[in-house]
Amino acid sequence: MIKNWIDWMKVIGMFTIIWGHCFPVLFSDFLYAFSVPLFFFISGYLSRYEPDKGVFWIKIFQRLLVPYLILSVLKAAPHLFSEDAPWSLLAIMTGFHTLHDVMGCGKLWFVYTLIIIKVITQFTRYSRNSRYVLFVVSLVVGMVCQSYYPDGMSWAVANTFLSLPWFLLGYEYKCLQWDTKLTDALQKKSVWLKGMLTLLLMISLYGVSLLNGRVRMYEAGYGENIFLFLLGGIIGILAIRVISDMLNSYRGSALGLLSIGTVVILAYHQDINHPLLKLIRQQEWSPLLEDAATMMCSVVTLLAFIPINYVISRYLPFIIGNRKQVK
Repeated sequence: MIKNWIDWMKVIGMFTIIWGHCFPVLFSDFLYAFSVPLFFFISGYLSRYEPDKGVFWIKIFQRLLVPYLILSVLKAAPHLFSEDAPWSLLAIMTGFHTLHDVMGCGKLWFVYTLIIIKVITQFTRYSRNSRYVLFVVSLVVGMVCQSYYPDGMSWAVANTFLSLPWFLLGYEYKCLQWDTKLTDALQKKSVWLKGMLTLLLMISLYGVSLLNGRVRMYEAGYGENIFLFLLGGIIGILAIRVISDMLNSYRGSALGLLSIGTVVILAYHQDINHPLLKLIRQQEWSPLLEDAATMMCSVVTLLAFIPINYVISRYLPFIIGNRKQVK
């Protein structure tokens, strides 16, 4: 059975994605520093080499490609019944967020990028030497992309170069059994000490985010400095790991439903929280109070997906890659 902390990291990570898309005044750069790296890190941790190529392609098709096509087409449906349909379909098939101002894959660029990463790592056989080479090469190409990439363009293929390092770090984290060592170390600490460690990590991350600026991985951007990009992501992932350890004793159906349906949440969270955000923006708030309001809006949005994911997992499981809730 998958360790409970993985579910917590996925759910907390999805909350940070939702809150980040609310564009809080004080915490936007902070959230963008680690929210997307966290999910690629988790994907790498859960990944493994598949000796049977047929099984590999079946998994890619069922778990990633089918959900991607269904959800991206549903999101772009208004354009598919208009003269913009060719552009929208082309954007979905090629992994563009938009083309000619027409909706493409949108937030689901993550899934498109993950498919590319899975194929690359599978056909380099996950060997240690290939992982090291891929890590360095992807960072170098990512730096080139930020320098020459057109402003405002979001393309899942280009985003691969800054996403692949986090996937590889997650896989390396598993191979070196750092998680077992971290778990053993955390078990010896009190909740108070773990809370203080989390606070210290969050404060450090906030300082890094101020120095590095906005991390726009959806536009092949890492901020001002590639090393601050890596540092911020690592600090954020470690902080969420510690928080997940503190919550590890709780295992409920709500947690499982949110965990298995993150792709649905990714695709549709803005459709739920936009009406709430409009109400918040109509008020005059101080930056701190506005951020607190958007944070609560994000919590409500996340919880709204519990019944949605229940229905999908029960009656339309192919939308979430036929994943099943762990009892």
